[in-house]
Order: sequence, then C-alpha cells, then structure tokens
Amino acid sequence: MRNKGLLIVLFVFLVTLNFFSYRDLNITFMGQMIQLLSCSMFIYALTHFSQIRKTSNQYSSLNYVICFCLYPLLTSIVCYIYHEQSFMLSFQTLLAHWFLLIYFFLVVNKISSKSIVNLIIVFAIIRTGLTLIEQFTYPNVPFAFRMSGFDDNSGKYMDVEIRSGFYRYLISDAYFLPLFAVFYSFMQLVKEISWKFILIFLISILGIYMDQTRQIMFSMIICLCLYPFLNLNRRQIKYIFILGIIGIVIYSNMDLLFGETISKTQNEVSDDNIRVLSYAYYFSNTGDFITSLLGNGLASTKSSYGQEIAKLENWGYFRCDIGIVGALHMLGYVFILLFILYYVFVILRNWKKIDAYLRLYLLSILVNIPLIFPLYNATLPCFECFMGILFYLVDRSILQKNDQVFL
Repeated sequence: MRNKGLLIVLFVFLVTLNFFSYRDLNITFMGQMIQLLSCSMFIYALTHFSQIRKTSNQYSSLNYVICFCLYPLLTSIVCYIYHEQSFMLSFQTLLAHWFLLIYFFLVVNKISSKSIVNLIIVFAIIRTGLTLIEQFTYPNVPFAFRMSGFDDNSGKYMDVEIRSGFYRYLISDAYFLPLFAVFYSFMQLVKEISWKFILIFLISILGIYMDQTRQIMFSMIICLCLYPFLNLNRRQIKYIFILGIIGIVIYSNMDLLFGETISKTQNEVSDDNIRVLSYAYYFSNTGDFITSLLGNGLASTKSSYGQEIAKLENWGYFRCDIGIVGALHMLGYVFILLFILYYVFVILRNWKKIDAYLRLYLLSILVNIPLIFPLYNATLPCFECFMGILFYLVDRSILQKNDQVFL
C-alpha cells in the first residue's frame, strides 16, 4: 500500500508541476485535472478525518496545516462582502492552491521520508537536465514555463530571457526542487564525502544558477553560511572547511559568475523599482480594519475583483512578487500571525529534532519571505503541494527523533 501511495504522490506532484511545463498539454484539461485532484484530496481528508485526528498528538504540524487549509474559506466571506466575489468563484480559486492537502494523504499512508526525499531529488535532477538540454535545442523547447511569445503586459513580442548566457525557461517555476536538493546533498556531504552526493550537489547548483532569481541564489548562500552558527557540533570544522572551499571558488570567479546579476541589481536599486512601488501600494491599501485583519481574499479571474487585480498586474503590481506584503493583502494579519506561531511552536520548539537539511530549507523560507511567501501567495499549485510534503517531512523527522515511529 505504501508503494501505491508513493505512486499517487508522484502523480499528484507531476500534475501540479504540469509535467515539467510540457507545452503540448491542453490547458483546459489540465485545469480540470487540477480541480478534480484537489477535490479528491479534500474528500479523502474528510473521509479519513477521524483517523487523522487520532495522530494529531504525534504529528506536530497537523493542527496548523488544518488551519492553513481552512483559513482561506474564511477570507471568502470577506471577499464576498467587500469585493462581491461569489462563494463559488472563491472556492474554485482556492482549489488550485489546495494541494497542501497532500499532507493528510501522507499522514494516513505513513509514506517513508526517504522515499519522498528521493522523489524530490529525482525531480530536481530531471528539471535541471531538461533546462540544460534545451539550452542547445532552442527554439525547439518542449518543456518551458516561460517561453518566447506575445506578452500581454507590454503588448509586445518578447524573446525568452537570457541571463549569464543561459535561457531562463523556469520549468514549472519550481525553484524549490533544486534548492531542496542542494541542502540535502550538502548535508550528506558533511556526514560523508560521496561522489553520488557531490554530483547531486553540483547538478542542483547548476539548476539554480541557470534560471533562478537572485533572491533564491543569495538565500541559498546565506543559509549555507548561517547554518554552522545555528548548529554547533563536532562536524562544524568539516562543515566550515567544505563551505570555505566553495566560497573560495565562488569569490575567485565572482565577476564571471555573478557580474551580470550584480550589475542588474545595482541598476534596479538606483532606479524606481516596480517591486518597491508594489510594496508601498499593497501595504497602504489593505482596506479597513476587517480586510487588514482577515485579508481581501483570493481573487478569481472571472470576478470584478479579479479583473481589478489583473489591471494592477498589467501595470506591474504583482502581489505574488512581494512576499509577506502580498500575503498580508490577500490573507491579512491573522494568517501571518498563524504562520509565525507555526515557526515558534513547531519549528523552534523542535529545532534540534528536525533533520539538518530541513532546517536549512526552513531557514531559506524565512530569508525569502520578503519576496516569496510560501502559502497561498504563489500562483501555482506546485508550491502548495511541496509545502504539504515539507510539513510532513518535518513531522516525520521529529517522530524519528522521539522514537515513535520506525522509518
């Protein structure tokens, strides 16, 4: 049954990734499949709720995940009152983000952490491999989230972006795959030098370098540098030694590797940055006390509220690009507080029980939170699906340290 459960997780994850942004997929069909799978997971969680509740004392994240899943239903009430968006449209919008429910499927089936980690690593390698191969096959690119074409925002035909000599296809827009693989393989190398994990580490680094944003690259470096100071133990010297070698290589090739990125960042800081303007706009326009507290809700493209947000996005004001402020506008201070409480009462309380690679990823979430909020502020279901998996891995790690489960 566990193997069958893992295959189901694999399939669901692939669907949320749009099969690595395969461009020949029918958009309407995929949208219907997303809604069908999301509803199926909701029904599964509902029919197994009594079993799930029995494990609430074992799984530290469970009650918080329930709150994370149900909270947007509350914002749909506010969305109806203040923006006249129907409950049905709010629910349909929520379905695309409800893949967080995969957490409950994992809890019921008790799928091993090792199997899930291996799945993520394989997906990360596939994503990097596709991105690398398509550097040489352009314009024949069957897998791409961002490709050449007409841009509605600018009203012009836009070529695929090239940065540091690489085409940026952003396959599935899934930055979390190579980032997770970097942290996992690095921590395995700290334990024991292995060619297998050296290869995974290098492939994952390449995947991030080819097409990921500056904040992802810098957050990766920051977390790797911070970790020794947060986890002092007998491996510290070995950790710092490995990190030092990587640092020397990067520093000696700084201009070659990051010259274009640094120059672009400096230019944006000196100019009026649309992201800064978006921060200012959404932070100062959360609405009255109720909408500031509970949020304005998730906007449907079919409602007048969604059209209002789409108009702002046409001007470059994207809520998903401004992290915690965008989440504040959509979900309010209550949801932000709920997320902070999760970190305080689950992550910090069990910090030493959580596996090292997971600690690194959890740190990266905090580092990226000014620009990327991990729940309901992303535009793709794969973000929520991965977060559901991450919560489960955290809980299994804590359980393993407590000797409550055999993995």
